[in-house]
Amino acid sequence: VAVGGVLAATGMSVAAASDAPLTESQREVWLSDQLSKEASCAYNESFTLSISGALDEPVFRASLQELLNRHDALRATVTADGSSLHFAAHLRLDIPVTDLSALPPPEREARLEAATAEEASTPFDLSRGPLVRMRLFRLEPQLHALIVTSHHIVCDGWSTNVLLDDLSKLYSAGLKGANAALPAAMQFSEY
Repeated sequence: VAVGGVLAATGMSVAAASDAPLTESQREVWLSDQLSKEASCAYNESFTLSISGALDEPVFRASLQELLNRHDALRATVTADGSSLHFAAHLRLDIPVTDLSALPPPEREARLEAATAEEASTPFDLSRGPLVRMRLFRLEPQLHALIVTSHHIVCDGWSTNVLLDDLSKLYSAGLKGANAALPAAMQFSEY
């Protein structure tokens, strides 16, 4: 819960809503989206994070929320004219959980593959957002999979590595009831 611009539970600052002009490469991606949703789906970035061991779901959800709070690009949408990104001050994602643990392993794998394909082929609405989606799957009591899909206009391979590193630190600290004490994240407007 945001209190006075600071997240009460973590001490992290919450940025105010702001805008930044699209880069030239982002304008090209936006133009592809305007051509067709199929062209836009070619820019869906998706990965599946496999989580082995016990998962503390409330702490994991809180860590994912902190990730959204930390990185303004994850809260971005594109203005209708394609000139700039708008960064919402706050975004709370609905992260559905699908329990596949009662299914035989081949069926679990098939359902997870189908979900991954569905995510890759589901377009984003660049002007309405959000431009990131997450789905959590319970495969076994000690095995989970998180599918994270974002549009390339806000996330690329390099940023995915940063997000995974931050998520690891946030979740590890959260399990200990501590603050991850990460350095301030670079804001998109600084880039």
